[in-house]
Amino acid sequence: MNWKDKVVLVTGSCSGLGLELNRQFLLMGAKVVYHSRSGSKPLNAFALDAVQQGKAIHLQGDVQSYDANVKLVEETIGFYGRLDVLINNAGISSVGSLEETEVQTLNEVFFSNLMAGLYLSKIAIPHLKHSAGKIYFISSLAAFYGLPNYLSYSSSKVALKTAQEALSAELKPQGISVGIIYLPFVQNDQTKYTLNEKGEKVEVPQRNKRLLLSQSEAATRIIKAISRSRQRVYPSLTAYIYKTLNQYFPRLVSWLVNRNYKKQRA
Repeated sequence: MNWKDKVVLVTGSCSGLGLELNRQFLLMGAKVVYHSRSGSKPLNAFALDAVQQGKAIHLQGDVQSYDANVKLVEETIGFYGRLDVLINNAGISSVGSLEETEVQTLNEVFFSNLMAGLYLSKIAIPHLKHSAGKIYFISSLAAFYGLPNYLSYSSSKVALKTAQEALSAELKPQGISVGIIYLPFVQNDQTKYTLNEKGEKVEVPQRNKRLLLSQSEAATRIIKAISRSRQRVYPSLTAYIYKTLNQYFPRLVSWLVNRNYKKQRA
């Protein structure tokens, strides 16, 4: 796929993986939207330079708001005149038992990870028809097996999996490709956080560094898969192995997850 002058909207793209995706898209000649929930995340020097050159715009809006999503798409079309690729990357997680987690926190995680992407996709569809565009959802390995203390997060990712399958079948006759990316553990930047039971921001638990995929490598593999219109994307061998194990050896995966949970509680 030739990315020159293609217009790409990545939600949650002022930090982390979204920021790196936009950087690589720009290097390949695409035009991008830097999106953030609020103005609290300033653009880095590379992004600012792209904005000054007219290769990027910075838009703000809460993806949980339908009206804010309408404005996001309208401003993108107003500036560029088209939309080719939508990547629903914005999302949050929460850690804590179901018993202790506030209802508001449960709703926020589920809504941010599922409904926000569906809202934005619905609004973008008429424009993507004109460009035979693509919609992608960022999911995770939690879509294959529910993780203890991450119930709302895991549930939202499972729902996202079936949403992609349904939407893909709906939009294929209209020339729109719909895919999903099952991320493994990716290296976090300092702005990454999760929510605790009370909905308060806390640091993301540290993972085994040997299992972490760099943001740069993850973005490279994701863009390569999007270029080929892959519907299901596993950016690392770890992700593919996990999916395969759960498909053919679900009892083994259950045992591994439960063993790890017991170690965390010990």
